[in-house]
Amino acid sequence: MDAPKNNFYPQNPVPSGLPASITPVPTAIPGFIGYTERRGTPDNPIPSKRINGFEIAEPIRIHSPEEYVKIFGRSPAATIHVSISESLNPTTKRVAEKSIHIDCDIPPLHKMYYHLQLYFANGGGPCYIISAGTLSEKIIEADALIAGIEMAASCQEITLLTCPQTEQLEEKDATSIYHAMLQQAGQLKDRFAILDCFDNNQAFRMREVVGKDFLQFGAVYHPYLKTALPVIFEDASFRITHTIDGVVQPHLFTALPDLLKKEISTMAGKLTVELPPSAIIAGVYVKNDLSRNVWTAPADIILSEVTSPTISLNEKDQAAHIADMATGKSINVVRLIPHKGNVVIGARTLAGNDRQWKFISMRRLVIMIETSIRRSIQPFVFEANDSHTWVRIQLLIENFLQMLWHRNVLQGATPDHAFFVKVGIGETMTADDVQNGRLIIDVGIALTIPSEFLTLRFELQTGIPA
Repeated sequence: MDAPKNNFYPQNPVPSGLPASITPVPTAIPGFIGYTERRGTPDNPIPSKRINGFEIAEPIRIHSPEEYVKIFGRSPAATIHVSISESLNPTTKRVAEKSIHIDCDIPPLHKMYYHLQLYFANGGGPCYIISAGTLSEKIIEADALIAGIEMAASCQEITLLTCPQTEQLEEKDATSIYHAMLQQAGQLKDRFAILDCFDNNQAFRMREVVGKDFLQFGAVYHPYLKTALPVIFEDASFRITHTIDGVVQPHLFTALPDLLKKEISTMAGKLTVELPPSAIIAGVYVKNDLSRNVWTAPADIILSEVTSPTISLNEKDQAAHIADMATGKSINVVRLIPHKGNVVIGARTLAGNDRQWKFISMRRLVIMIETSIRRSIQPFVFEANDSHTWVRIQLLIENFLQMLWHRNVLQGATPDHAFFVKVGIGETMTADDVQNGRLIIDVGIALTIPSEFLTLRFELQTGIPA
């Protein structure tokens, strides 16, 4: 592009080290915070940092479920409870009636492996794992997860915060985690939090405990999901209760007849895992951003490896979750739609009554625009705070916003109606600002209505005054 005829435009090439254009930052790089089986291998352990009394592993970027297993391990074998009830024929003493009931117990502590399997099965890509503890610690400590969330702040590539092991936590502990996630997203303004309901049977409790701060930077999903992921088990997993004519006969699995062992193993092979939805929703965001765009709603997407929600919701239930006129704290849902599948419905933030920020796509779009601009102009802190620098920055941002306007992201028949960039004395700065190295830029973007601008302010502290 030819340089405009502007007295302030530097006629020399862009200096080395300064960006020639603004590249949009990646929008869907989740950070998963939780407990893992291990942290690396004995030959290659993951470095850690002590935060609030907990040893938190540094964020590790992975690209596949196989890579997760290699570095962080799997889930231990689940405990399988088997109840065998037999009635004998009083004459022949042979089994006249037999019933077998089987279920499993997988504590949330052991579920991170399954969460990542579901994430990758639903479009997930590169992500970061922050191990807040290992399975040797027996229980999930909310303070350790909060320390893991604090560690996530050090990784600027993370754009989605997920903490999928809040299932079954006490209300006060889950609340602390929600607040920590939303606060980090709201203060850094470069990421978005995906929350689960800590109590699957009382989803509306979320509206009472999630607070009132930074709600536009997070969304919550309900209910938990019955997945198609098979439960990991082994012979030692089984806990057998064998009742014959009302009398309990203690048995080890290995002591059962071969045919009965085979029958029980076949039944156990059909057991699947139930999971809160945040990890799979992170995969949905990745899939949405790649196949559509960050400015489209991550909804009406069919889930893979899910058989059904654990709670069946109808249209009336759906409306009560998504639209809450009293608090505006929307709860997005997953429903099983006949002839379609398990579908994500709703794309609202927890600020559902905020006209500007009620939609996830709008909030995440502005995160992308603001973060892309902020990081691209950072090298200008080493430039003189003068008109040459201001015009360079203005053209850099205008070219970026014009690209978005051409893609119909910004609204307006002409660029003037879609965006503006202001920088200079009398517009964004005083002479005192300039002399003290304060470089201030105002950027206006029309997201829904032409010429109705949302204004973003950027401020750099330059080391060289005009």
